[in-house]
Amino acid sequence: ETLGHTGAENALVATHRGVIRALAVHLLGEPLPRPPELGEIVSFTRDGERWFLGRRSSNPPTLDAAA
Repeated sequence: ETLGHTGAENALVATHRGVIRALAVHLLGEPLPRPPELGEIVSFTRDGERWFLGRRSSNPPTLDAAA
């Protein structure tokens, strides 16, 4: 709950993969497509009110679409 109210766009958390799966359900509203591997980096990024899996690209959307 606290993370959602901070206005943060991303967070770095080192935790057990069970906690990562729980965070995914809380932030994304659904489970991860596959369980994280031991030691794997999983990124969650917020775009306004919506969280998504991964990082936001520095390229404008039109450049990503053209690639």
